[in-house]
Amino acid sequence: MVLVLAGLVMVFSEYRSGASEKYNAEFTDVSGLESGDKVRIAGVEVGRVDRIALADGNTAAVRFSVAGNQVVHASTEAMVRYENLTGDRYLELNRGEGDQSPLEAGGTLPISQTSPALDLDALLGGFRPLFRALDPGQVNQLSESIVKVFQGEAGTVQDLLASTSSLTQTLADRDRLIGDIITNLNGVLTTVADNQSNVDSIVDDLQQLVSGLATNSEPLAESVSRLNDSSANMTTLLSDVRPALREDVAQIDRVATLINEDEPFVENVINRLPSDFEKMGRLGVYGSFFQFYLCGVIVQVTNPVTGRGVYLPQYEQTTGRCAFPDE
Repeated sequence: MVLVLAGLVMVFSEYRSGASEKYNAEFTDVSGLESGDKVRIAGVEVGRVDRIALADGNTAAVRFSVAGNQVVHASTEAMVRYENLTGDRYLELNRGEGDQSPLEAGGTLPISQTSPALDLDALLGGFRPLFRALDPGQVNQLSESIVKVFQGEAGTVQDLLASTSSLTQTLADRDRLIGDIITNLNGVLTTVADNQSNVDSIVDDLQQLVSGLATNSEPLAESVSRLNDSSANMTTLLSDVRPALREDVAQIDRVATLINEDEPFVENVINRLPSDFEKMGRLGVYGSFFQFYLCGVIVQVTNPVTGRGVYLPQYEQTTGRCAFPDE
């Protein structure tokens, strides 16, 4: 079991045995490069980045190890490369021009022989309009090809041209759709041009409306605030009177039922009201009073069981002006 675990550790940690030599390199920028990242020569992994530190406040010092069977020359150039589009980086060593003598162990490659990584955001940002016409897979392929081309990696120009061809083909496949959009847009612009005076009037009216609102912004804001208070008060009022309104609606239904049952009586009263009001009007012609003389008071009470009315005289005078003619 221990041997199995040890084997897994060696596989996943990419452990390599053998002697190695350590070197240093100075960079102006090593953003994204981390300790443990790979060191490659001609695309083959030959070592690891051991340490990254700030040198004199303006440069970064990178310490890396290379397998003992590999030679680092005094003219070797070190470059930070993108390993993938997710931002992983590695350190690449290329043979430079000039002194080909081996660099002694612990030696340092100066800034003049190092290059930082590309600014991927600035590089791919300019291609953003093109990426909108591609599907995600094509975007990834084209982006990777662009990065490799600008990093100087051979064999990728053809891939870039192939991706560009795919983009062109995609646009060609949508030629009819693009043509329809242009045609419809032309129709819209023609309609706007034919009604330019109306459009100008609408714009002017809208400008006046906005200017008026801006001029009266404070009163409008105050009105909105008061409207909010009024809404709250109205809500409280309706909450308070809702039980009474519910009861009134129920009683209105009951009253309507009673009126409907006594329809002949109600109709007779309504028919008599015009003539009665006319007589009452004549009685008041002598002043702001009515010439009435109280001859009696009779209260009518309806029996709830039989429905018949019971008359209860409260006051009655039968003599004098209140006497009936036949008496």
